[in-house]
Amino acid sequence: MEDKSSRKQELLMQMLRNIPNAMIWLIDRDLQAIMAEGAELRKTFRDRNLSEKGHIREFFETKVYHALNPLLRVSMKGTSVSHELMINDHYYFIQAVPIRENNSEDVVACMLIFENITEDKLSAEALKSAMKRAERSNEAKSKFLASVSHEIRTPLNTVIGFTEQLLKTKLDEKQSTFLNAIRDSSSHLLSIVNETITLSQVEIGEINFESKVFNLGDVFSEIENIERLKAEKKGIELFMIKSHRLDYPISGDVVRLKQILLNLVNNAIKFTEKGSVTVSAEIENEYADEVGIIFRVIDTGIGIEESKRKLIFKEFTQADGGITKKFGGSGLGLTIAKKLVQMQNGKIAIESTPGEGSEFIVTLPFKKVPLEKLPATQQVHIDPIVLKNKFILLVDDDELNRLLAKTIFDEWDVRYKIAVDGFQAIEMCQEHDFDIILMDIHMPGMSGMEATQRIRKMKKQRKEPLYILAVTANVIERDLRRFLNADMDGYLLKPFNESELFDTLVRFFFDENIEDMQTLSKTEEEKATEQVFVDQDRPYNLAELESTTRGNKTFFNTMVNTFISNTHSNIKLMRHFLQKEDWKSIGELAHKMIPSGRHIQAMHLVELLEHTEDLTLRKKNYGTIPEMIHKIVDSSDHIIRELKKELKQ
Repeated sequence: MEDKSSRKQELLMQMLRNIPNAMIWLIDRDLQAIMAEGAELRKTFRDRNLSEKGHIREFFETKVYHALNPLLRVSMKGTSVSHELMINDHYYFIQAVPIRENNSEDVVACMLIFENITEDKLSAEALKSAMKRAERSNEAKSKFLASVSHEIRTPLNTVIGFTEQLLKTKLDEKQSTFLNAIRDSSSHLLSIVNETITLSQVEIGEINFESKVFNLGDVFSEIENIERLKAEKKGIELFMIKSHRLDYPISGDVVRLKQILLNLVNNAIKFTEKGSVTVSAEIENEYADEVGIIFRVIDTGIGIEESKRKLIFKEFTQADGGITKKFGGSGLGLTIAKKLVQMQNGKIAIESTPGEGSEFIVTLPFKKVPLEKLPATQQVHIDPIVLKNKFILLVDDDELNRLLAKTIFDEWDVRYKIAVDGFQAIEMCQEHDFDIILMDIHMPGMSGMEATQRIRKMKKQRKEPLYILAVTANVIERDLRRFLNADMDGYLLKPFNESELFDTLVRFFFDENIEDMQTLSKTEEEKATEQVFVDQDRPYNLAELESTTRGNKTFFNTMVNTFISNTHSNIKLMRHFLQKEDWKSIGELAHKMIPSGRHIQAMHLVELLEHTEDLTLRKKNYGTIPEMIHKIVDSSDHIIRELKKELKQ
C-alpha cells in the first residue's frame, strides 16, 4: 500500500515538475516556501537550491517579492486573486489560491500558480503595433484621397462645364460630335473618380449615415429626371412606381438612398438594349415608428448566369470580362450599393435569367415621421416669429460673416449678440444666458473648441440646454466628428445663407430627435460634389449674395466693399508671412479667407486657398507655397478690379 502511495506521489511530482510554461509554489502562513515545481523554475531560479525551505524573499528579487506579498496576504484571508508580473524578461500571469484544511474555513497555505504568457503578450503588443500602423496608413490614405478628389474632380468639373457652355454655341456637325465625346468621356471619368473615393471611404470607416426627413416621391422624381435622358437615348422606357401607402414623410439617409438607387438604375440602363427599366417601392413591413421598404430595379437586359452572380458585387469585377469592352464601367457601382445597404442593416439580392433580364431587390429600414410632428423646417417660408424668445450669440473673427449675420438677425428682429473672438464670447456668456451659440472654429488667440470647453465649464450648473454649434468651412468628415466630440451639438458649414441658418436654429430648438441631427440643409458631401462653372472674365457669382441682401443695394454694396477691404489687408498680411516663411500663419490666413470667397462664389480663388491650406497642414511641399500665393494674389486682384467696376455701374 505504501509503495502504491509513494508511486502516486512520485508521479504527481513528476507531472508538476514538467508542466510546460508554468510553475507552482506552495507557501505556508509564515510565507515559507514549502514546495516549488514546474518547467519555468529552470528559467527563473537557477542559483537557488529549491529543495531547501525558506522565506519567499530568499527566492525572489526584492521588487518581485514586494509585488507578490499583497497577493499572498489577500489569499491567506480566503480570497483568490490574480496579477500580471514581469520576472527576468518573462511575463507571468499569477494566481494566488487559498488552501484550506480538511474542507474547513481555516486557510493553512497558499498556492501560487505562475503561467508564462510572454508569447501571448508579445503577440498582443505586435498586433497593437500593427493596428496603429494600419490606422496611420488609413489616415494617410484618407488624406491622399481627399487630395486626389480635389486635384482630379476640380479640373474635370471645369472641363465638363466649359464643354456644356461650348455646346450652347453655334457649331458645325464635326465640332458638335467632338464636344459631345469630350463631355461624355469626362462625365464617365468623373463618375469613376467619385465611385473610387466613395468605396475607399467605406473601407476606412469615413462614411457616416445621417438622418433627414424626406418624401420618397421626391426621391423618385429626382432619379427619373436624372436617368430619363439616358434611357431615351437607348430607346428604352423608364418606369417609376411607388406605392400610395408610402405617401407620408420618412426619416433616413436620403443621400445614400439616392446613391444606391442611382447605381442600380445606371447599371440596369447600361445592360439593357431594348425594353424597359422599372423602379418600384412598396412596404415590406410596418410598425408604429418604423417602416421597412423594399425597392426593386427590374430590367429586360442581358441577364446574368447563376454561376457568375456572386462576382458582380466584387470590386472592379463584372460577370463577363467581355462586358467591360462592350458596355464600359469600373465595376464599382454594385459593390458600393451592396456595402451601403449592408451598413444600414439592409439586404440586397439579385434574381436573373440570361437573355431575359435581372431584378435587384433592396430592403432598407426607415423611421416614420407623422405629418403632425414635422419640424418647422419643412415649411417653405422663413417665419422668424418662432425664434422670438430665443437669445443667440454669434462668435466669428471674419467681418463679412459678422455683417451678414447681423443683417439677417436684424431682419428677423431676434435677440442676439456678436463676439469677435473666443475671449469676448466668454465675457458675454458671463453676462448673459444664451440659448444657442454659433461658434467659429478657427480664431486667433483662442480656438472655438477651447472657448466651447470654457463656456461648458462655466455653465455646467445651468438647467436649460445650451446648444453650441461649430461654424466651419471644414467639410472633412473626421474633423466634423471631432467637433461633435468636443462638447459641440452640431455644425453649420460656411458660407451659410439665410435659409440654412434659419433651418439650423429651428432644428435645434424644435426637433424632438435633436441628438440624431448632425447635418444641415446641405450635407458636406452634397456641397463638395456641387459643380461650379467659373467664368474667367467674371471670376465670381453674386447671385446668392444678391438673394441674401434681398435687393437692399446699400447692404449689397457694404458686403462687397467689406470683401474688397478685407482681401486687400489679408493679401498684404500673406505677403508678410511669406517673407518670414511662416507657413502655419499662411495656412490659418488661407482658411480664414475661404468663407469670404465662397460668399461671392469666387470658386477659383477658394480652390487656391484650400490647396494652400492643405499644403501647410500636411507640412510638405513648402517650396510650392510661394507659387500658390502668387496665384492667390493675381486671382484676388482680378476679382477686386471686376468688383470695383460692378460697384460703379
